[in-house]
Amino acid sequence: MPSRKRHREAQRRATTTAGPSEAPSGSNGSQPATPPRPLATPATGPRRITTPDEAADLATHLLDPARTRPVVVVSIPSGEAEPWIDASAITEAVKDLAEVVVLPTDASSWRFSELMPDMTQVYGGAGRVYSVDLAWTTNPYASPLRFAYDAAEGKRSTDTLISDALRMAHDAGLVAPERTPTVPAAGVLKQVVAPSRGLVQLEDGNLATIWQELTAPDVPVDRLLARGMTVRGEFGPKSRRLDVTGMLRKGPDAVAHYLPNDVVLALVREVRPDVVHLALHPDVVLPVHKGRVTGNPQDSLDDLFSVGEVVVARVMHAGAEGLALRLDDVDEDDEPLPAPTLLAGGPPWLVPPVIEAPAITPAPDPVTAVASRVSAPTPTPVPPAPPTPRGAVRDLSLTLDTANAKVKHLERKLLDATARVAPAEREVADLRRAVLEHRDEVQRLREQVARQKTQLRSRLQSASKAKRSGAVALDAGDLGQVEPERQFRLDVYDAWLARYSLPEREEHPLAPYRLGPEFLATLDLEGVPRAKVLDVVVEVLNGLAATTRGRGRHPLRTGPGGSDPQRQRADGALCWRVALKKGAPSARRLHYWQLDDHIELSSVRVHDDVRP
Repeated sequence: MPSRKRHREAQRRATTTAGPSEAPSGSNGSQPATPPRPLATPATGPRRITTPDEAADLATHLLDPARTRPVVVVSIPSGEAEPWIDASAITEAVKDLAEVVVLPTDASSWRFSELMPDMTQVYGGAGRVYSVDLAWTTNPYASPLRFAYDAAEGKRSTDTLISDALRMAHDAGLVAPERTPTVPAAGVLKQVVAPSRGLVQLEDGNLATIWQELTAPDVPVDRLLARGMTVRGEFGPKSRRLDVTGMLRKGPDAVAHYLPNDVVLALVREVRPDVVHLALHPDVVLPVHKGRVTGNPQDSLDDLFSVGEVVVARVMHAGAEGLALRLDDVDEDDEPLPAPTLLAGGPPWLVPPVIEAPAITPAPDPVTAVASRVSAPTPTPVPPAPPTPRGAVRDLSLTLDTANAKVKHLERKLLDATARVAPAEREVADLRRAVLEHRDEVQRLREQVARQKTQLRSRLQSASKAKRSGAVALDAGDLGQVEPERQFRLDVYDAWLARYSLPEREEHPLAPYRLGPEFLATLDLEGVPRAKVLDVVVEVLNGLAATTRGRGRHPLRTGPGGSDPQRQRADGALCWRVALKKGAPSARRLHYWQLDDHIELSSVRVHDDVRP
């Protein structure tokens, strides 16, 4: 069923549950239709879906804009009686702040999937939390899918889903002291317990817990609480939770001591090409425009910053003038002030970034170098020039986004394979391993991108400050000049981003590719816009060119006859050609070699030129 019809059917179910004498609201002045059946949660334990009709009611409930609580949906793996994710533990943890539902992987889950928007389904052993605000219907990543492949994964996903549910309950305004009878209490924090708890010994000897998700949802627990700190708040005897939100320092008070020229820590909250938003406190977020970061107009700030990283900034204005920051006036050896604490006696909520010095390869000993040249039977090929810092960051970002798209694509395939029971067990196991490997690779790339951006930003800040003082001139080659191959790769990447939305990129990832030795030299774009070439290259790399009629993809043969064999290299790669333009002997064709998923862009030729 098309996704656009799923919402309509779910909405129809909300009206067809009314009795035969009832009509929809606004029909001839009649009374409003009866709402869909409520999902009653048992007094203990999660609710279980047992029929396709109940699954349809669940979909209707999740899509109801009047829903007041987050809903945790945990699916049972195919062939199992119980989920790896502990739904009962989630129910106990979230209490009345969220609903918990268990969904089997059978006809019920397929009915549920039919009625839910694309990429918001859950089955095959995974779980997810659906927030009150329905943002997840257009952005599935607002309701992240949590996988569980075994008991260990189930434990981790259980904890993660609890955190997701509590954070969404907090965002929905469900956590308030007056919801449950409480009493004032105080004590000492004895231990910080991963992933999000603090254990408190109260003055009367009883134990209580502090929940990070309900205190400062976006701040790690070890940046909120510290062992030995004194805490006070409202204690719930039934939940054993100590609500310390009354201790939270207000943002303006926490940064009131900052003065002009102070060097401070800030968290990147949002970044666009021309402005970065920095948080000095979760409630104090300031925009910093490009002119206060770098003097090079070619710079794009999303090359220099990653959301979630900690940066060092200088205070321009403070006090009555209001806070303002800049980043182009900070040296590597400037010592930032400690970040403010969010709770009195707690740790600073940010820690300084670690700037790794770039590796320096020592120059070879002249005598050794001469000896090696004399004894070498053949000259060593000259390696390509190392990329500029900015080029390295952009290349890493491209690799990271491609890896992210690959992970999402594999996860979708994993869900599909998991639902096909026994015949797909080997495929499921292989996909699980592939997903885990790519997740590790994505995390490694994220860390590498963050390090590269930090190093590049540090160099830009030092160079910008030196330029203002007249000491040195900025190296234009280091600030944005990109060699033709790297520029072409960046253009292809940008064309891919512009063509597909984030969910679509998961379905159309770019295959690994390289440029043949003649490709750039034959890239004569006369009569063919560069954007057209980039579009066709994207279609070749994501496989769309093979099925698009207008591309006219066909083998590049060894001769003019239709029965002549396709050109093939010694390594087994086959040569293909696709149309950039049609209707004339000079119409351009793109030639490329393909071996498995690896592609080499070979050349751009006119129609009658059949050289590879």
